[in-house]
Amino acid sequence: GTPAVLPPVEIMVQSIQLAAIPAATMLVGGLYPLVSSSPPDKRLSFALQHFAGGMLLAAIAQELVPPLSAADHLYDVISITIGFTLGVVLMIGLGFVVSENENDSDSGTKETMLSENVEHGHSHCESDSGSRARESSDGDSDSGSRNSGRSSQLIKMSLAGSSFRISEKNTKGSARVIVPSFPIAFAAAVYIDSGMDGLLIGLALVTGKSAGLFMAVALCVEMGFLGLTFSTAVLGQPLSRSVPAALVGPVVMMAGATVGGLVANTLAANPSALVGCTSFGVAALLYMVCEELLVSAHESGEHHIWWIDLQVYVGFMFSLLMEKFLAGPEPA
Repeated sequence: GTPAVLPPVEIMVQSIQLAAIPAATMLVGGLYPLVSSSPPDKRLSFALQHFAGGMLLAAIAQELVPPLSAADHLYDVISITIGFTLGVVLMIGLGFVVSENENDSDSGTKETMLSENVEHGHSHCESDSGSRARESSDGDSDSGSRNSGRSSQLIKMSLAGSSFRISEKNTKGSARVIVPSFPIAFAAAVYIDSGMDGLLIGLALVTGKSAGLFMAVALCVEMGFLGLTFSTAVLGQPLSRSVPAALVGPVVMMAGATVGGLVANTLAANPSALVGCTSFGVAALLYMVCEELLVSAHESGEHHIWWIDLQVYVGFMFSLLMEKFLAGPEPA
């Protein structure tokens, strides 16, 4: 049936409460690289990405697709088509923008390194800097110098499709600190992604509080990785930039959940508009799973590892069982 229209204040409170669950994991993921001296284990990261993909696929199948399948009026079909198309266009467009920005950032950093080496003309420093850059790009984990002062490093990593650089200042001042430009386009994509995930929680909340809670829990792992990915992308920035940037995502997510809950509550009396918004969310989540989580977990060139690939099915089954637990027993 048509969802009941609730008081706006009640919707806002419930939306913020539910969005706080994945927002907290995003905050933890965002702060981890800033306080940890070592990155997370690569294989564990890939396994959790597969697990998150399975959970989101189950969330789509259980919470978002059923109301779309039940909508059989002509206006509903048109609204579903428009919403899904807009979601696909937006997500693919964001993918192009982020990809081009990463390429420009890589080129700009390389040019900066080259110009600084030529300007200072220290052949020995050039050799050391070039060696460190080659070791970094090859993914070498050698710790290098064991001097009492920490040696300058340029570390290049790839996580969830995002490359980042960390520059540590040499206490002896023998190497230059390279600060890459702030990834504005990538930050915008992350914030939009966070807002849309919050929007989905608000939309699911209107169909039932258990549906909103299920969606919030399903998004926890994905949002944790999103926070981790963005934080590592801004690690080369000063703390005055990187910390506030990492905090914006969770705030945007809770704001998105509030907006999504209010919009869905307002549209509760208009089923066609509501299924259009839901269809948009389905397209966005499908892109996250198929083009972000699973693709980025295999883009390092490693062979498939059975226990990592298995996590997709584990995550899907976990979501099925969790939905049964949240729904409770059927009334007699």
